[in-house]
Amino acid sequence: MRIFILALDSADFKTINHIEGLSNLQTIKQEGVWAPMRSTIPPISGPAWVSMFSGVGPEVHGIYDFLIRKDEQFNFELIDSSHVKVKRVWEYLAENGLKCISVNTMVTYPVDRENNRGNIFITGGLTPPDADDYIWPEDVKREIEEKFGHYPVSARGGFALRKGDEARFIERIFANTRKRIEITKYLLERKEWDCCIHLIEGLDSFHHEFAPVLLEGDPENEIYKKYVEYWHLIDEYIGYLMGLDDVNLFIVSDHGFRACDKNVLVNNFLIRNGFLTFKRNLSTLVKRLIFNPYINLYTMYRFASKIFDVSRIKNKLLETQEGGDTVGKLFLSKHNLDLEGSTAYSEGTYGQIYLIDPGREQEVIDALGRMEHGGKRIVQNIYRGKEIYPHGVGFPPDIVFDTVEGYIPHQRSAG
Repeated sequence: MRIFILALDSADFKTINHIEGLSNLQTIKQEGVWAPMRSTIPPISGPAWVSMFSGVGPEVHGIYDFLIRKDEQFNFELIDSSHVKVKRVWEYLAENGLKCISVNTMVTYPVDRENNRGNIFITGGLTPPDADDYIWPEDVKREIEEKFGHYPVSARGGFALRKGDEARFIERIFANTRKRIEITKYLLERKEWDCCIHLIEGLDSFHHEFAPVLLEGDPENEIYKKYVEYWHLIDEYIGYLMGLDDVNLFIVSDHGFRACDKNVLVNNFLIRNGFLTFKRNLSTLVKRLIFNPYINLYTMYRFASKIFDVSRIKNKLLETQEGGDTVGKLFLSKHNLDLEGSTAYSEGTYGQIYLIDPGREQEVIDALGRMEHGGKRIVQNIYRGKEIYPHGVGFPPDIVFDTVEGYIPHQRSAG
């Protein structure tokens, strides 16, 4: 008996249940076993997929976010497979002489070749766009590229959507998914395998850019029509997988989605409440006069992304220390913060908070609980890191919090 794991990034029952004609998914629900699953805290893809395929939480495997803290000085870098502290399912299979095919699975680059003999990898999210070793072994890479041409490697940080360019953005999602499905079928039919994992990320791209439209579910809306069409593409693929001989099929997700049109700028919150302070030097003073919490790198990026494709610029800044240093020199940034004289600092894709003065933890938590916007409280759950990540390896965040519908925590500060 073989196993196929179809990993649907950001899949959510609240949309599936309202789309008609997904006959294969409905068959699985009726004849198999299904249930909502609890994600990681916070519910983001990096740690969630590592937990899914390792069977342990972030406090054990060491991935708490898309960024990982390297040292006591609050230096961070993007995660990759070398940061994962435990074995995942494909390594256990290889140890026992079984073969695994992994297509587009997140946090698999670079491939640990020594511990994955006999396995096949096409690496997924967070693979550097200029990487030449994203398919392993090399003979399989040559075979795939000769047969299918260029493989659509997932962009770090996602693809940017320009205003008015929705049709091209959606077509890119469809084209990438169709090609990856075609390649996966090719490998299934021509290679030996005991387990195959294929991660489809297109739903997450839809959800990030069009959540309000998708949740409204207007059947006359053109974007919603394409979303339904995309689900039917996945359902057709599920039908193919159900027809494979001697295969147990699992369909899993890492998290759901909701509409979030307001960012909670956590470092701004910390500054305003006296938990985070600026350095007192000329450079910082000038930047504070030029920029403010609402005219900054993040808002300028969001504005520019509506006009032209900034994903290449964004990825360049993400990938290099030089890029990060350039941003730090031009805008208000961590370089301008007096961390030694502060209580707390936020860095991470979900607004995770790190305490510099642990003795003031309760003060920070109390202030978070009082956070309001438009006269309503916007923080609904606050977690202490020592409780959700007991004895966590590396540098787990000290405070993580959830917000009410419509809001999402974000690390961005005045820069």
